[in-house]
Amino acid sequence: MSSKKLTDVAIRNLKPGPVRLEIADPGARGLYVVVQPSGFKSFAVRYRFGGKPKKLTLKCTSLAHARREAANAMYHREQGTDPGDDELRAVWKAAGELEVFGGFVRFLLTTAARRAEAAKMTWGEIEGSDWVLPAARSKNGVPLVRPLSEAARAAIDAQHKIVGCPYVFTARGQRPLNDYVRPKRKIDAASGVSGWTLHDLRRTARSLMSRAGVNADVAEMCLGHTLAGVRGTYDRHSYHTEKKHAFEALAAQIELIVSPPKGNVTPLRKNKRA
Repeated sequence: MSSKKLTDVAIRNLKPGPVRLEIADPGARGLYVVVQPSGFKSFAVRYRFGGKPKKLTLKCTSLAHARREAANAMYHREQGTDPGDDELRAVWKAAGELEVFGGFVRFLLTTAARRAEAAKMTWGEIEGSDWVLPAARSKNGVPLVRPLSEAARAAIDAQHKIVGCPYVFTARGQRPLNDYVRPKRKIDAASGVSGWTLHDLRRTARSLMSRAGVNADVAEMCLGHTLAGVRGTYDRHSYHTEKKHAFEALAAQIELIVSPPKGNVTPLRKNKRA
């Protein structure tokens, strides 16, 4: 859906429909006004990076503000960096302020693990530099060995072992981490980034592996997916070394984003994004 002219008044007067609406702004490349059926309105930038369509939600107070941020996002894309990296950097930094949940968030991103897999991880599942997810907890019923990068190990090492509690990530030392809503709100508030879920970290990790040039099959195995068809039947190679390199490449990509080399990044103006 498009509009000949958008103004702040015109946006305020937009009426919600039965489904979510996106109205293109002819005044800024890639910028859309999003109108939810509830009547809530927001701004978003749609762009392509690495050959894939992406969306960046903006938390802006005016159309002029949104247009400036959309221009910033497009500039970064043209310079070869994903505009979404700014959000990831903010979330990663905010996670560092929360010992248990923050470590959990970082661990999810560095391992591409499912939320329940990581939340119920026990100290006994860590074997040397590997995390061995047993078949009973694996979605496809097959044990999954994930070589741990230094970044993933750091998230684990930051957790305190509690006598009598087998779980790595635990809030009270009696059960696995299961309160996600309240601590995530703290990260949202500290980072200025909202509208994301813990499962999005798994998708982000997979995308960063592609950016790092990780073989697609190996990246899928890192996520716990098995080879399909005849290959899955006959190829019994463990791919441990390949997965180790993949997770190291993932960690390196995260490090480039959260601690970019000086002189290679043009900082965005400080703002809050959803």
